[in-house]
Amino acid sequence: MALHFLHGPDRLTALRKCHDALKPGGVMIAFDNFAPFTETGKTVCLEMWGRYQIKQGKSPEESRAHIDRYGKAYVPLDPFAEIALLKESGFSTAEILWLSNMQIGVWGMK
Repeated sequence: MALHFLHGPDRLTALRKCHDALKPGGVMIAFDNFAPFTETGKTVCLEMWGRYQIKQGKSPEESRAHIDRYGKAYVPLDPFAEIALLKESGFSTAEILWLSNMQIGVWGMK
């Protein structure tokens, strides 16, 4: 749950280091936030996320401040871009393991 904090080439570098640390046939599993495919999807998902945060005890102001970081302090990728980046990092296999709301689990095999 950290790759979305890395921007541009830093994200690719981190994934390449993960790839390089594995033995042949080794598997990396990562969970992270992902970006919805459309602006409507983004709006709906962020509204749901905000309501969830408030139900968990954050004030509406705290929730809004947290969500306002989207696209600035953290920049998630859409699921297809996540898989493409794993492949660009050197993984021979890259797949989605799990997907829910705005969170994704992916795995890559060296």
